Amino acid sequence: MLLDIGPGGVTPGYAPPERVRGEDPQPWMDLHALGVVALVLLSGEPPAQLLDPSDLTWCWPAALDGLPELRAALERLLSADPDQRFASASAALQALQAVPMPETTGPVARADRTVALAPSPSPELPKVAVGTPVSPARRRQERQVLKEEAAEGRLIPVVVALVAALLLGTGLAWLVLNRGRVTNPTASPTLQLPSSLPPAEVDQRQQLLNRLRALQIERGWFLKLVDASLLAQYPERGGRLPSDSLDDAPLRKVWNELAEDWLSRVEQLPLELRTRLGGFSAGDWRRRQGALVGKGLSPQVVQQLVSGSAQNLLPGRSGNDIPAEPFRQLWYAAAEQALAKVSIEAIQARMGQTNVVSASVPAAGARVFPIRLPASSRLVLGVNGSPLMQMSVFGADGQVLEARGPLRVVSLPAVNRSPVQLLITNEGLAPALLTLSLRADPVVPAASRPAPSASDPLLPPGSAPAGSAPGLN
Repeated sequence: MLLDIGPGGVTPGYAPPERVRGEDPQPWMDLHALGVVALVLLSGEPPAQLLDPSDLTWCWPAALDGLPELRAALERLLSADPDQRFASASAALQALQAVPMPETTGPVARADRTVALAPSPSPELPKVAVGTPVSPARRRQERQVLKEEAAEGRLIPVVVALVAALLLGTGLAWLVLNRGRVTNPTASPTLQLPSSLPPAEVDQRQQLLNRLRALQIERGWFLKLVDASLLAQYPERGGRLPSDSLDDAPLRKVWNELAEDWLSRVEQLPLELRTRLGGFSAGDWRRRQGALVGKGLSPQVVQQLVSGSAQNLLPGRSGNDIPAEPFRQLWYAAAEQALAKVSIEAIQARMGQTNVVSASVPAAGARVFPIRLPASSRLVLGVNGSPLMQMSVFGADGQVLEARGPLRVVSLPAVNRSPVQLLITNEGLAPALLTLSLRADPVVPAASRPAPSASDPLLPPGSAPAGSAPGLN
């Protein structure tokens, strides 16, 4: 498009106000740019010189004073009122071809043919008294005046023909691009606003699109998200989306409800993450994961950390696997958000000595405690804190030693490799404190190993050993 040939995607001075405000490119915007091109050619001034700085209206060149039809066509091309603009390139081309051409000499290129115009009368030369000598400077000035007058007569037809040719090319380009698109029979009907829908549904759909634009959410990805959610609820449809018929009105209502639900979740993301939805890649995730793996965490721990944080965006998911598209984009967004706030604090456990650590976990954040153990030892640990906290314990190789659940006291068997990784997540809306007690004990045969009791110094007051009562709160 003519609008997108300058730095940053918008050519200064040629873009309409809607494009400058950040709206998506539309075909009609090319017509506005062509109108600016015509004014630049007629005036010889850049667009910045043709706009009145006080009210941002266009200054019309003097060459248009005697051509009201051409000026009217250009005013429609440059109109700020959408109702006054041309509906298509062909309509603009027809209006320009109807503009009467001033008399000139020589052929003039038109969009569809070459026209030979009638010769114009020779310009009247300045009268000089007989016998009066004419200086060489006077002769050069007269010749320059004659050239400018002759050029002015030919300029307007050339400008009109050039703009008409550009309009014809623009219309052909739109036609080719539209014919080149492959229509997907299962594509969402929400990509357009069918006129056959009831007015209330059209208004509701338009409000949704406006909210997407205001929140800077990529429209195509969001519509696929809602479509996939609807098809997941109605697998018997075999991938067929609702149409705009009366029979599918209940399904369209479900679609609208799903759209509102997803939008309420997506708008909770920060702006920098919302604008990237639809553009996240596996490479973004691998870079985030690799940064934490380089600090000693296992990939499985990092992935579970993200899956736990993604529950608010992807409710009802079970397991730690990365979901398929388009839901995967939300999982990647959760990864960017969660891993940016995770804290890692390494702890060295000592044989037979109880170590107590207090820490704060930010709201919707997490902390990871890599715990290094002496050789030939096992770990006994207890965690106490907010009821909105969850804990998981992993081995050095990422094996799950204690599944995700409430804070509690656990006694782990002999660990072959260090460190053991304790993951604490806070699902609350405010920071919360936790107390971590841990001790490394010698490895003893299972038959002679004492069972944890309520008098164990690792157990907080009033708590019970793991397996005998619900977890600590």
